[in-house]
Amino acid sequence: MRRILHACWPLAAVVAFTAALALQIPRKALFFRAVALERPAPFASFTEFGAAEYAAIMQKVRMSWQMRSHGAGALAESQIGVLDLGEESQPPEPLELPGSFFAHHALEQPAAPSVPLSPPSLAPAEELPQLAPPDDTAEALRLRDQLLVLPESLRTVLEDVPPPLPGIE
Repeated sequence: MRRILHACWPLAAVVAFTAALALQIPRKALFFRAVALERPAPFASFTEFGAAEYAAIMQKVRMSWQMRSHGAGALAESQIGVLDLGEESQPPEPLELPGSFFAHHALEQPAAPSVPLSPPSLAPAEELPQLAPPDDTAEALRLRDQLLVLPESLRTVLEDVPPPLPGIE
């Protein structure tokens, strides 16, 4: 029994995982049926006004049409709220401001401290005298001669190699 469990547990895990994912899908998504749409019933709503409110609204509508007929310049003025039943109020009176309100005041800027932008590791240091590069040509020539000398093992191998064919360099 233990061997069967050890041999089949990956298959059981895959089946359990698949079953869990399949149960997450809604049943209506798997078995789809079209739903018949019902047409909405028409309706209307009515508002009743008293005689005075109705007369005021009709007067504003007449004024609106008259103002629109005078041209494009009057369009900005023709936006009268038809259902605005409140009385028109007087425009607000401007506030009397003192003369110091209109005076220009220059703001005083405090002196900005000068701070170096470079970090301390890049701060200017003492200049050191420029040194000439060392002359190592003799050392380079000695290393070149050492590298060009073939070891004994390669010399014996190269002696056994036949010479190249004529015409092939």
